[in-house]
Amino acid sequence: MCTVLSLGIACSFPKKQNRGTVDRLMGYNQSFVGDASAVGNILTLLDVEREKLALSTDSRPYIIHVFCMAQKDSIKQSTLKEIYMGRSAVLFSLVKNVDEIKFSFPVGKEYVFTRDELDHLYGVTFGLSVDDRGKWIKKVLAGIPIV
Repeated sequence: MCTVLSLGIACSFPKKQNRGTVDRLMGYNQSFVGDASAVGNILTLLDVEREKLALSTDSRPYIIHVFCMAQKDSIKQSTLKEIYMGRSAVLFSLVKNVDEIKFSFPVGKEYVFTRDELDHLYGVTFGLSVDDRGKWIKKVLAGIPIV
């Protein structure tokens, strides 16, 4: 099953991540790819401005595909990749069965992250306990560049 949501509005959240953000994110702990509402709310809390969201849930790999709005030209590509890698790490922490996350942009740029790739990169398994997951999300949010 592939679910596509057209949002048509930019989703925003204050640029400064705070304890309230982590608490609200933890409300989506153990979500599934097929829960479009949970995935959409997580993306909103992570300040992902998007036009559309597609969820591939028929068979593995389970994929979250986010069609993002145009980004500011002043943001370096390396910084943009780091931002979306951090956002993916949070998604992998909360959405227990997601295998791959794609962020596509109107200019043809796309970032794709897999669970295995980020497990290896961050040196952590995203199947953490609930207490450890909250600490991990705080750490990741603290490291995501604010633009």
